[in-house]
Amino acid sequence: MPNNNVVSFDKFGRIPNNLRDKADKVLKGENLSTWLEYQKKIKDAGYGEFALKGFSETAIEIINKHELAPIKIFYSVITSITIKRNQKLAYKFSIIAKEILEFYSHDRKFQNWLILIEKITNMAPEVLEIILDEMNFLVTKFNATQIEDWFLTCLRASAGDLEKRLRLFSLKDKEGLEWLGQSGGINNFKDHQNKLKIYSTAIWGMDINVREIQITNTKSSIKRTTFSNNFVRIPSSYPGFTGKLGEEVFRAAIMHTAAHMKFTTKKYEIGKLKPIQVAIISIIEDARVELLSMREFPGLKELWLPYHLATGESKNLNKAYGPLTARTLFSRLSRALVDENYKDSNGWIVKAKDMFLQNKKRWNDQNLSRELGNVLGWDIGQMRLQFNPKVYLPDPIYRDDNSGIWNFDNDNMNESEEFQSSIESYQVDQKETDDAEKNLENNDVITPLAKVAPKKFSQEEEAEIISFQPEFDYVSARENYNWCKVRKYNFNNKNNYYLENYIFENSKIVNNIKRLIESSKISQPIRLKKQKDGDEIDIDGCIENVIDIKRGSSPSGNIYKKVQKKERDLAASILVDISESTNDLIKDTKKTIFSSLIESTSILSEAINAAGDDFQLSTFCSNKRDDVRFWKIKDFKEKLSPNHLHKLESMKPGYSTRLGTAIRQAGQDLVKQPNYRKLLLILSDGEPSDIDIADKEYLLEDAKYAVRRLAHNGVDVFCVGVESESNKFLSRIFGNKNYVIIKSASDLPEKLPLIYLTLSK
Repeated sequence: MPNNNVVSFDKFGRIPNNLRDKADKVLKGENLSTWLEYQKKIKDAGYGEFALKGFSETAIEIINKHELAPIKIFYSVITSITIKRNQKLAYKFSIIAKEILEFYSHDRKFQNWLILIEKITNMAPEVLEIILDEMNFLVTKFNATQIEDWFLTCLRASAGDLEKRLRLFSLKDKEGLEWLGQSGGINNFKDHQNKLKIYSTAIWGMDINVREIQITNTKSSIKRTTFSNNFVRIPSSYPGFTGKLGEEVFRAAIMHTAAHMKFTTKKYEIGKLKPIQVAIISIIEDARVELLSMREFPGLKELWLPYHLATGESKNLNKAYGPLTARTLFSRLSRALVDENYKDSNGWIVKAKDMFLQNKKRWNDQNLSRELGNVLGWDIGQMRLQFNPKVYLPDPIYRDDNSGIWNFDNDNMNESEEFQSSIESYQVDQKETDDAEKNLENNDVITPLAKVAPKKFSQEEEAEIISFQPEFDYVSARENYNWCKVRKYNFNNKNNYYLENYIFENSKIVNNIKRLIESSKISQPIRLKKQKDGDEIDIDGCIENVIDIKRGSSPSGNIYKKVQKKERDLAASILVDISESTNDLIKDTKKTIFSSLIESTSILSEAINAAGDDFQLSTFCSNKRDDVRFWKIKDFKEKLSPNHLHKLESMKPGYSTRLGTAIRQAGQDLVKQPNYRKLLLILSDGEPSDIDIADKEYLLEDAKYAVRRLAHNGVDVFCVGVESESNKFLSRIFGNKNYVIIKSASDLPEKLPLIYLTLSK
């Protein structure tokens, strides 16, 4: 290889001897020539000494471990970072890449990671260094796809707000941590909340309120389940537990906590116990309640034991847990007490297991755990093992933090700094979660569509957050929970009687529509057996009549079947878009689209009300995802009154159209209706949009997803496109047969009731 192909790190064009010697020793043939080739490219492009140094040092390790497959991508990332940020950051990246290389044994995983870094560099170079600083943590908890999902989610969440973007990616923001937890968890708490409650009730017969703990600190181990009284709080997700394992860990957690609620009948007093003694007693109590549970439900053994990963090795360095510490020893103790087949060479664990088994007849006595814990706590005190109560969490992961079995309010408890630290480790976000319990106590079932969270805020006028709605990100192909805030604003009622007069003037139209609607039957057919008359013979009825005749009794004559329909049974939700675009004038008129919308809606409302259909009327607009404005003009439970018309005419057009969120908000009331048929009728004049979204496909795909979710829940969704220029987005969102375009808003008052009539047949 000619000397002019050898690139240097200094002004004389020389590679440090130690690095060149290492390359000559490690790299041969094509590998060495490729290494030198990319060095030359970096040097000739003038990317600088740090970029060159970073590539040269790390590239040797990459080629040595994975041959040449990832090297082109690595070179591309180095150059991209240098161009978009600077060469010093490129060097920092190379050092981190070397560490990640050791973590990923498979070349494909490392390549995926490199591709991810390149994507971050190209899309948001301003956050690259922040993400690199968190990378060692991220790769231990999440794969490249999950990190990418989180990255894209935070990118959307911070659109146009640099300060917020930096905060989200630094993992110092609760919202950023929430997205991270959702990306990594795959199986999310919200997907299982209601099932967990039903499951625990079915097994134990207890009314358990299941809530969520949000991730608040990524630097520590994931938080454990915690409980108090009949409230159980479970982590939002368990990173690393996916698919069936992800489902099972939630079940394992709720079953363990329920076991405590069943068999730990009173809380332990702290007294003068040291934190390490508290931990040991808690482990024994965990084992006691689990074994009692297994006696009643043997299947729980298969649920819990797979999570116990401790080994019985006595070496100071074992592969599972590293140096022997109190925590590693406690992990082994946890398994030893519940797994009869587990063997451990540590004398302390052998003693603990023997004592526990010898007292099998006393397992129903809660005092046993404290007695054994006191003895074992004294023994372990002589071992001088490391124990940090601030960071200690029980193993395995499904077990709770033990705070629910201890009384921390005793005035006689040890007030030492050490013990206070242990208390803090047990008490997980107590104030926040207690407040949440008060709010949710009377609203136990939370649907996946929304989570109620009342909150006051001021913006133009007093408003209230009435729900948090998810939003579908088509890029990552998942819903971001609690993504949009739906706010309820006050009405500025105007009693100018405009709509009342308008309805009066059009009373003939109203009455005609009313008669047509009443004649339309929407009902669930009922099959009646053993009738005097009908459409077909009922075999069962015939047999009974023959039996009656042979017995000498008078036959009933009920030998027919017939199908009968109930009264009209429809619930309809009318959702009206009042975004700024509805303030446009109708072509060749001095009237706005908005005026036509409320006029036609008022006529339709009057006709539906007169016909007796259950219906709800709402309007919406949006000002970014944190301010989706939703006005419920009339609820299902209410009869139409002049006051509702006053509310409708008080509306003012403004802002944007976050259609998917509005569909979810209107849909969550509709799905709860007991009616046989459910219809969501949307009136809108334009394509979904909002000022915080640049990607036109994003809100369109979200609306499409929201429609499909409602359809899955038995709701028919139909859209009336008012003066829409294109039907492409309507067909994509609603399907080819579930929309109609009204070319002129002037025609809407006449056509809308007829559209409703057609849909209601």
